[in-house]
Amino acid sequence: MGTSRWFALAFITLVVAACAPYVPEPREVRPETDVCPECRMTVVGDGHAAQAVGEDGTVLMFDDPGCLVMHALDDPEHFTTLTSFVQDFDTHGWVPWDKAVFVRADEVPTPMNYGWHAFGELSRAETFAEVHPGSQLVSRNTQTVLAADLKDRRWVP
Repeated sequence: MGTSRWFALAFITLVVAACAPYVPEPREVRPETDVCPECRMTVVGDGHAAQAVGEDGTVLMFDDPGCLVMHALDDPEHFTTLTSFVQDFDTHGWVPWDKAVFVRADEVPTPMNYGWHAFGELSRAETFAEVHPGSQLVSRNTQTVLAADLKDRRWVP
């Protein structure tokens, strides 16, 4: 293939890629620089982190799912443009917030002691809940349920 054809092919590929819609993706936790905007604690990837990703790629990283919920309550309009993810408690992989199943088990510590643990699969969440009597499992309207639970338990610096 001649040089001019190669450049034409490369140019067309770049144009097509540039026209593709941006799909927000979670990024890995950077404990050396990530600080939760809600509680100001360092964020570590221990299975409790959450993040909100903007259409421009900006990331708000939270140390606890409850911190993301509290932050969203303070700025609901901004959060309608963000895509949220939460770490699976077991695998530490990222799960889209709206696909996660949450279990409140207060005897299992979370960074802010809100007690909510996220899972990417219902079966693992159910197993976790069975092991922790008195826990609460939520799989629908999770942000609303967590907000109602946390509004009177908000940590204030």
